[in-house]
Amino acid sequence: MPNLPERWCALTPRWRVLCWLASTLLLLLGWFVLVYHPARQQLVALEAQCSQASAFNAALWAAARKATPSATEEAPQPAVAFTPLAFNHMEMRLVRWQPVSGGGELILKAAWGRIPALFTALARHDVAVRQFSVEPQQSGLQVVLQLERRDGG
Repeated sequence: MPNLPERWCALTPRWRVLCWLASTLLLLLGWFVLVYHPARQQLVALEAQCSQASAFNAALWAAARKATPSATEEAPQPAVAFTPLAFNHMEMRLVRWQPVSGGGELILKAAWGRIPALFTALARHDVAVRQFSVEPQQSGLQVVLQLERRDGG
């Protein structure tokens, strides 16, 4: 029985071309079925997921714009006169207030959750925080604030 190279050489050129084309078509069909088609399906699925995520993101941004009032709708809140006793309540305790010209040093004991709201309250009192530090203590946190009046006085 002749081996494969001998069979190949025994074929006429026309049969060699036909066999070559048939094997090439078989390889291309296998590549299409095993590689290209699954990859194309995955790409279509990812594009659909991306468009769905984009629509969801746009909806979230629209909801966020509705939730926050615009700058024209916000009326400026009048500044409240600063008093250190305003920061002495259940979740925050005044430890010391040392006034100096144009500001002072405010020391409070506070829970961690109240510290961000402290800066908002200070802004309502028309006081700027020059520097601050938060230190752990035995019963909570000690917040040391260097304050100055915004009006420059």
